[in-house]
Amino acid sequence: MRFLALTVPIMVASFAASVLAARVGPRWPIVLGSLCSALGLYGLVLLDPGEGFAACWWSLALLGAGVSLTGASATVALLESVGGAQFGMAGGISNTFRQLGAVFGVALSGSLLQRALNDGLPGALARLRSAAPGLPAPDGKPLGADIARLAELPARARLAVRDAVRPVFLDGLHRSAVVAAAGSLLGGLLTLLILRSRTRSGRVLAADAPDAPVAEAR
Repeated sequence: MRFLALTVPIMVASFAASVLAARVGPRWPIVLGSLCSALGLYGLVLLDPGEGFAACWWSLALLGAGVSLTGASATVALLESVGGAQFGMAGGISNTFRQLGAVFGVALSGSLLQRALNDGLPGALARLRSAAPGLPAPDGKPLGADIARLAELPARARLAVRDAVRPVFLDGLHRSAVVAAAGSLLGGLLTLLILRSRTRSGRVLAADAPDAPVAEAR
């Protein structure tokens, strides 16, 4: 139910973005969506453990709206750049790169999280063992960065390890969110610099060459 704060804005903004991009052009909706996504991700970075839904709903809403504004408007930009006979091919290309982006984003986020665990977890567990020498390890082997092995520990030790692991895990999540926010801002900046903008007369102008000859919008 709480994730409706993310999914409802995705649905609403997806429809609104298509209408807005068709009327004013996709350039500014993409820039706005990139900014909303970055702000939403940064808001999640600012969360502290134990904070309730009131502290994060607006970040989820901004993220959902930003994703839809960017994605739907980018699709409009792609379709506007081709002729009617190529709409099917353009739509297929758009879906392909959307899927590739999702896979790459998840893989990159997971890699950043695992790197944070690899870097910070051994030290955190070593400090924990020095403070509690009797802390057991499953099968006599150190936990290392494999937090999935926590389930093998006794309940008392599992709680102690969880508290030691939590800051390291949160650091990895924060790294992933910051990198994603930076990627969103970079995408918005590239859109602002490269994508053509539409004038009131329905023509298209190069964003970096306002004095260049104009071409009729498709």
